[in-house]
Amino acid sequence: MQSTETLSELWPGWLVLGFVVLALLYGLAALFSNRTFVIPLKRLNLLFSLVCAIGLGVAAYIAYVQLFRVQAICGPLEECNTVLQSRYAKLLGFVPNSVIGLISYLALVFLWVWHARRKGDWLARHSPLLILAITLLGTLLSVYLTILQVLTLRALCIWCLSSAVLITMLFLLSVSLSQSNYAPILNPDNL
Repeated sequence: MQSTETLSELWPGWLVLGFVVLALLYGLAALFSNRTFVIPLKRLNLLFSLVCAIGLGVAAYIAYVQLFRVQAICGPLEECNTVLQSRYAKLLGFVPNSVIGLISYLALVFLWVWHARRKGDWLARHSPLLILAITLLGTLLSVYLTILQVLTLRALCIWCLSSAVLITMLFLLSVSLSQSNYAPILNPDNL
């Protein structure tokens, strides 16, 4: 362990972990149930664009810190650099998680714009499903990385926790987008 934080001092991490897990379970239940989770398209466009822009900014900052090996501005949690320099900060030991996050957010923006602008082609029709898959994988990875911060490193990164919340919010929004586009397919009564 690199930090002397006690488990009770890690409450922000526990709070984020609880939110991400509960939102994940809720989103999956909404996705595969008869309950409607559809948000009006105008509001969905605004929320998705706003959350995606913030997430892109957070991921870009974390990537900048990791790639250029500069000290992160951590704010109240003050352990960002411990987390961002740990062996868990790189997927398979060589690809920074932040770069994967940055690529994911760029893919989400591309798919969202493609879906909004084009209506007839294959990619436009399947963009909601691809967006759902990317945000689901991002949320699952966030659960894992948040558990590592709280239980293994016992250090918290405000940027990483923010990214976990943002990708989870995008997952919930993508559930709404998927339901509005694939409602007949996802309805268990049709299976």
